[in-house]
Parts: sequence; C-alpha cells; structure tokens
Amino acid sequence: QQMWIAKAEYDESGPSIVHRKCF
Repeated sequence: QQMWIAKAEYDESGPSIVHRKCF
C-alpha cells in the first residue's frame, strides 16, 4: 500500500489525508 499521495489529492484534501493514508 502506497504511503505517499498525489499532489492533486493533497491539494484537494489537505494534510488530513496524509494521516488517513499512513494510519
């Protein structure tokens, strides 16, 4: 499972998506 996200996803969802993907 990928730990990184696309910049478009990050721009759309903000930092919270990082926490969802990593944890």
